[in-house]
Amino acid sequence: MILSQIAEERGDYDAAIGWLERIDNDDPRMLLAARLKRAHLTSRKGDVDGAMAQLKEIQPTDQAEEVQILQTKGQLLRDAGRSKEAYSTLEDGVLRFPNSPDLMYDYALAAEKLGKLDSMETALRKVIESVPENHHAYNALGYSFADRNIRLQEAYELIEKALTMAPGDPFIMDSMGWVKFRMGQLKEAEQMLRQAYTLRSDPEIAVHLGEVLWAQGDKAAAQQLWREARSKDPNNDALRSTLARLNASI
Repeated sequence: MILSQIAEERGDYDAAIGWLERIDNDDPRMLLAARLKRAHLTSRKGDVDGAMAQLKEIQPTDQAEEVQILQTKGQLLRDAGRSKEAYSTLEDGVLRFPNSPDLMYDYALAAEKLGKLDSMETALRKVIESVPENHHAYNALGYSFADRNIRLQEAYELIEKALTMAPGDPFIMDSMGWVKFRMGQLKEAEQMLRQAYTLRSDPEIAVHLGEVLWAQGDKAAAQQLWREARSKDPNNDALRSTLARLNASI
């Protein structure tokens, strides 16, 4: 597994898959982890259908393994831009396993991607109800409101709760910065987003921080951040939509 990870970090996916195929272990959890990782690597090589076929071949031994396989299918389809298939897969999954918070959370994200916002909110509230300490669910729901510029006070309270549970999480800090921006608190938003970007130079955090700087008139700094985001993820949806909305170029 470690040798496979090293090969993956070098971008040698064939070698990474080769190491995984050599795993022969009596521990079913190790074997499942290896097969799921193999599907991820196959998808990253561009063969999403091949990855799906590999996942279909796995014979789960219990419900937990079935859920893991469904989550992996949803993630690979979502990452490949096949959002409708991801949603359909996860929707079937939550119908089969309605008491799985992890599956419900992934379904909520898939629903949001297709603009099915009522379904997303219902699913996230079910996750919060069943697992009150799930900071990801609070953050996702709060961010969804902030991003649509609605129910901002509720968004702030949800994100604040998530941040209390996980104060060092840069993605929750990003959400807090974004909701502060939506509430017109530009300096506070900039400070929070800078902290988040220092912790994790993620393209979406860069996009948000760039827009805050743009709104304050620092267009050169905003464009530099957006260039950094593009270099890391040329097809980033948030970057494309932000540049189009602001009629900005980089």
